[in-house]
Amino acid sequence: MNATLKEWTDDEVRQYIDELYPEVKIGNLSFSASRIIEELDPIAFNCISSEMEDRWICNECGVEYDSEEEAEECCEEEET
Repeated sequence: MNATLKEWTDDEVRQYIDELYPEVKIGNLSFSASRIIEELDPIAFNCISSEMEDRWICNECGVEYDSEEEAEECCEEEET
C-alpha cells in the first residue's frame, strides 16, 4: 500500500473554519469563529470535523490527495 489516510486534527479544523468566517468583535473583544463554535456547540464542531473530506497521503513523497487511488498512483514506477 502506497497511501495512508490522514485525519484532520482539531487545529486544522479550527484553521479551516477561521479561513471561512471572520472574527466576531464585541466591544474591544475579538473571538475567532472556530472558538465560538467549539466552545458554544462542541457537537457542531465535531460534525464539521467528521464531514470534512478525507485526505490521502502518498507514503513515498508525502503529497496529499483527495482520493486513495490518486495517492496510490503518485509514485508508482512505470512498467517498461
